[in-house]
Amino acid sequence: MASRGFEEKRSGPLRPSGSTAAGPTTRAAAARAAGELALAVLATPGPPQLTILGHLKRNDKVRLGSACTSLRQASLPWFPEVIVAVKLGWIHMASLAAWLERHQARLHLRLRKDVSRDAPERSHSTIAALPARLVSSVSASYEIPAAASNFTALTRLDFEGWFADAERMPASLLRPLSRLRQLSVSCVNLETIIEEILALPSLRQLQALQLSRCSLQTIPPGLSALTHLTALALIENNLGRSAAKVLTALQCLQSLDLERCSLQGVPQQVSALTALTRLNVNGNGALQGGWQHMLPLTQLQDLDLGWLYLPLLPGEVFQLTALTRLDLTQARGDRFDSRPHLLLLTQLRDLSLEFCSLDEVPEQVSALTALTCLSLSGNLELAGGWQHLLPLIQLRHLFLQDVLPRGRTAPRQLAALPFLRVHCGYIHYIESDSEAF
Repeated sequence: MASRGFEEKRSGPLRPSGSTAAGPTTRAAAARAAGELALAVLATPGPPQLTILGHLKRNDKVRLGSACTSLRQASLPWFPEVIVAVKLGWIHMASLAAWLERHQARLHLRLRKDVSRDAPERSHSTIAALPARLVSSVSASYEIPAAASNFTALTRLDFEGWFADAERMPASLLRPLSRLRQLSVSCVNLETIIEEILALPSLRQLQALQLSRCSLQTIPPGLSALTHLTALALIENNLGRSAAKVLTALQCLQSLDLERCSLQGVPQQVSALTALTRLNVNGNGALQGGWQHMLPLTQLQDLDLGWLYLPLLPGEVFQLTALTRLDLTQARGDRFDSRPHLLLLTQLRDLSLEFCSLDEVPEQVSALTALTCLSLSGNLELAGGWQHLLPLIQLRHLFLQDVLPRGRTAPRQLAALPFLRVHCGYIHYIESDSEAF
């Protein structure tokens, strides 16, 4: 210790006699004292701890809790839920199981496609070793291991079948999962077994259901039994000639996604869903009528009418004055000058006018003073009307992809909006499923 202390003295900078600057030993003692004080404050629940944590981002809290051994136990209450992403073959499952048991953490299990397909036995045996009551959700591709049916505490199951047949999604696998609240199935041909699945007593408490690209030719009648549903997505199923009477039974429904379903009109039964706050009929190119069925939806806040190729913007849409988000992608620009459609939607915060053949920003936009996000991307001829954006003092994001190529600066008029961020460059299309899932 003496020689180490001598080395510390020698390594320190030379100071004149009488200097009051702290030496290495003093600084080390001060650092220890500061550390002890920080530990005492952070490890003790109370207003000081809450104040400090309230100013930290989640990742900073994770680093703090994991870096300091003394804080690991104290840090457990800092997070309402611990999420662990598992890559089979890259983690010692017995250690993970012990950790989950010790901290009573909830596990979200993600099974990669290559593991499920190329090593199903390892996949099955590995997840079978996990404490079933602590597995909260499972996300799987290609195949769901049979052991997943043991996860009786499961509340969410996501499965992408990669255009699989019905045997990849057996009803027997879902039968024990009575706590399931969210179920998402995509790219699986469910046409022959969908009614068997929906009849399972274990699904009676479902709150969110997504059946995307499942080869459905009709809205399944069995949906009428799922009266607790608040979100339903039937994306990319050919439902154009489907009877929609079953929808009237879903009185708790708040989000309905019928994107790319070959609809010819807004289903009449939608008018009975007065709790709806979100409706998506994007991509139904043949949809030409039934707009009056939306008028009873006085709570509707989010409406997606993108890519409908409408001959005329329906006036009924602009009577939905509670809307805060509206997507009118592919509505032609000349239709905005014929009637003051947008002036009525004073609560709009997010508006998309992409690919609308606009040559200038519509004057009506200036009245939408609550807007925080506006997309004008894809309007290749857009070259004026920027002054109509100046009243939008709350605007934070303006998307001008394929309008202003990367490297070009935004119009000088926009400098009057100092908090505005302009997004330029080129559009990159990323397909996404329903926002409710």
